[in-house]
Amino acid sequence: MVTIDTFKFGTVGVDDSKKIIFDAGLPGFPELKEFALIHDEEKGIPSLMYLQSLEDKDVAITVASPLALTDTYAPAVEDKEVEGIGELKEDNVIVLVTVTIPEKIEDMTANLKAPIFINTDTNKGVQVIAANEELKSRQPIYEYLKAKKA
Repeated sequence: MVTIDTFKFGTVGVDDSKKIIFDAGLPGFPELKEFALIHDEEKGIPSLMYLQSLEDKDVAITVASPLALTDTYAPAVEDKEVEGIGELKEDNVIVLVTVTIPEKIEDMTANLKAPIFINTDTNKGVQVIAANEELKSRQPIYEYLKAKKA
């Protein structure tokens, strides 16, 4: 177990089996390789999670399952782009998208164009660019989430 002090969540214990390794880092953070997926059920929107860096307490990337943000999601990604994290199967893959929450929450967006794939068998992850032209890097999601709640 690793104990880390985080900016957003205070002191958090992360079991070694829950570490997610991004061999190439993430865009904007290429030097950071180790993360943990943290759920913040007590605050904010319950479908949001955070990829917390285990190397830099100030880096916590807001993420969500794309299926919590849109009715359908099928990013077109070539096998070679995700092969470094191991063989992906329906029961061992988590797909996430990054979420931006600005000061005005109504302007919240999700990056559907660049999904994050995590192989739960290998605990390795990678972020790739989907070939789908229709997917947006700044897809508004506030109204969708609001409608789902109603």
